[in-house]
Amino acid sequence: MHNLFIAEIIKLKRKKILALIVAAFVIDVVIILTTINDGMPQPQFLGLYRRAFTTISSVLHPLIISLIGIYIVSDEYKNDTINHIVTAPVPPAKFVFAKIMILQALTLLLTIAVAIIFGICFILFGEGNSIKLLENVILHLFVNSITFTLAFLPILLIVIIFRSNIIIPIVSLLVFSGVIILKNSGTISVTSNSISEWVLNYLHPLGNASMIDSALTYRFVPNPEVYGIISPDINWAVSLACFLGVLLLSVGFSIVILNRQNH
Repeated sequence: MHNLFIAEIIKLKRKKILALIVAAFVIDVVIILTTINDGMPQPQFLGLYRRAFTTISSVLHPLIISLIGIYIVSDEYKNDTINHIVTAPVPPAKFVFAKIMILQALTLLLTIAVAIIFGICFILFGEGNSIKLLENVILHLFVNSITFTLAFLPILLIVIIFRSNIIIPIVSLLVFSGVIILKNSGTISVTSNSISEWVLNYLHPLGNASMIDSALTYRFVPNPEVYGIISPDINWAVSLACFLGVLLLSVGFSIVILNRQNH
């Protein structure tokens, strides 16, 4: 697995993917800078945490990493390297896990860079906030980097199903994420104890990750009610069970389909 992971890093260098990560970080910095002085009547660091943080960790990073995932997997099919990999001494399971590991590594790389920027912003604009808030922000950032990246694993399954065709996975990604963005913005309403709540808040892994994110925001922000942050009605047992269940199904079907494609 170690050698496979190193091979994935070499492929990233060859395909200029790391340049895209640098570009994503530049966008992060722009979002943070434009958020600092937006005229909101909150302490500046707390306002930065509530707005720039959500945009970066819950929307921008997952979408960029998912697009990279679509590209690197479909490229294996396009160049026919997938057949050489999975018919060699590399089982399909290792191939899938190597892709997941490299995507998580890229996410963590971005997260560490953004965490450093948040630390600098705390020094500059954190007057009146305790160091505990900064610790919570960094912890929240890393939890989001893991959960939101894993939430897009069903898209990896779609890429494997459609092989070198990247149009369908990209359209699926837009629909997959668009539904939850519309729900979070209030465009799509979700009533309590309804089918829509179960589908969008629990069965949909991205909606589930958003619920977890909201719960963590409520817990980490001091005096959340003062800033209009409402405690989400989340059933943690159901949430985690659905989240892990969808991820295991996505990974399991990906491995099964890879096996069938190469026999």
